Amino acid sequence: MPDLILRPFKPAFPLHYGFLYPAWQSRSKVVTELANEIGIVAASQVARMTDPNAHTGV
Repeated sequence: MPDLILRPFKPAFPLHYGFLYPAWQSRSKVVTELANEIGIVAASQVARMTDPNAHTGV
């Protein structure tokens, strides 16, 4: 698609997310590690999207 243009945008509303865990059992190590990894990746993506100097791939 040679006529495709990518432009960064800022959503009009914040996107909040979280994890739900069952209260009746403790979290396993793998669940805790996965949640931590998702948090790290999400934080880096937010930083990349909010950086006006970030490369957009264009």
